[in-house]
Amino acid sequence: MSRLACALLAALACGALPAQSFSTLEERMSGREFREAGLEKLSSAELSALNAWLQRELGRSGQGPAPASTAPDRTGFQGGPEGEVVSTIPGEFTGWSRGTRFELENGQVWEVTDGGSFVARLSNPTVRIRPGSFGSFFLSVPGYNTQARVKRIR
Repeated sequence: MSRLACALLAALACGALPAQSFSTLEERMSGREFREAGLEKLSSAELSALNAWLQRELGRSGQGPAPASTAPDRTGFQGGPEGEVVSTIPGEFTGWSRGTRFELENGQVWEVTDGGSFVARLSNPTVRIRPGSFGSFFLSVPGYNTQARVKRIR
């Protein structure tokens, strides 16, 4: 079986080319993948015909994108994963003190639990929340040499 056929079958089998929001092979594949499959040898008309065929086939099979995970993000909660969180705080940021709550762009809400304070006037800053020991988490703003102990609220 040719590499092209293998690539197309793999794309169909895993639902990588959903019919609802079809994007062409050129959009879906990296330049390297496109060349390795030999697709650069096709004329524009041949490539268009292949993309049209894929779109029709996906429409017939009813395949769509894989369903999104419905499991809630438990990072920062007891028993949840303890990975680092990198997000932004939308809008004006003026710093923190004990009790300050931050709603991150990813929807998580964190509250400062220690007594330290930090003053800065920033717009849409990126923040990093990293796990510490004994289930603690620390929030920092890259470029500033300070951090706050935080706990996740929701």
